[in-house]
Parts: sequence; structure tokens; C-alpha cells
Amino acid sequence: MNFHLLGNEKGILLPAALILLFVISGLLIVFVGAYVTQMGIYEMLESRYISATIVQMENQE
Repeated sequence: MNFHLLGNEKGILLPAALILLFVISGLLIVFVGAYVTQMGIYEMLESRYISATIVQMENQE
């Protein structure tokens, strides 16, 4: 196979790999943070609706 495109004559391969690593890691952290925040909001809404349902059921008796 011909791998002369991956040559490191100019020393650009390591910085490019590090930049790619940081970009992908940063995006992963952003998406995981957004997911955790969204799940927290869903948990809060669920507990509020459950308590409101309990209050309404108690008032109907």
C-alpha cells in the first residue's frame, strides 16, 4: 500500500491529530452536558406533575 500521504516530513501530523482530539473531546463534553441538563429538566417536570396529580386526586375525594 502507498502511505506516503501520511508522511510526517513537515511535522504537521501530530498538531493536526491533537487539534482533532481537542475538537472531538470538546463536542463530546458539550453534548453530554446538554443531555444531562435535559434529563434534569425532565426529572423536575415529572416530579411536579406527579405531585400536582396527587393534589388533584386528594381534592376530588
